[in-house]
This record gives sequence, C-alpha cells and structure tokens, in this order.
Amino acid sequence: MEACFAAVLVSILGDGVGGVVKRLKFRHSGALATLTMILLPFFTSLSLLKPFPALIACIAGALTERIERVGRYYIQDNLSVPMTVAAVYALVNYILP
Repeated sequence: MEACFAAVLVSILGDGVGGVVKRLKFRHSGALATLTMILLPFFTSLSLLKPFPALIACIAGALTERIERVGRYYIQDNLSVPMTVAAVYALVNYILP
C-alpha cells in the first residue's frame, strides 16, 4: 500500500510540477525540473512513508522521467514512472526494513 502512495505522489506532484518547471524559459530548467521531481514528493511523503525508501524511489522516478526513448521505441512516462517508483519503493522497503 505504501508503494502505491509513493507512486501517486511522484506521478502527481513530481511529474506535474516538474513539467511546469521544465517549460519555463531559463538556462537550467531541465535540471531544476528533475530536482523538483525528486524533492517535492519526498518532502510531501515524509509524514506518510519511510524516508530512505521514499528518497530512493523519488530519485528512481526522476531518472525514469529523463528517459524518453529506448532504441527506436518511445517510453510513455505516465506508465513507466509510477511502476518504477512503486517497484523501487517496495524493493528498498523489503531489503531495508
């Protein structure tokens, strides 16, 4: 259940606000969008989730968001980001109880 919360937080907060920041026209908007996608869901999730698995899941979600294409196939981030975040959170939470 916690992995689902992590996936929803990163998808809604991180991807949404990160997309808005990425569209701003200044020099490092892409890097700031990635940082926003990591930090905003992480700080929001502190009251709901364990901190270390949440941080690792947010980083994994932000890195997955940066991947746009694998070979000649385009990746749909609305599916890949939540699935990656949920899997990473569950795995880290299982390994480090």
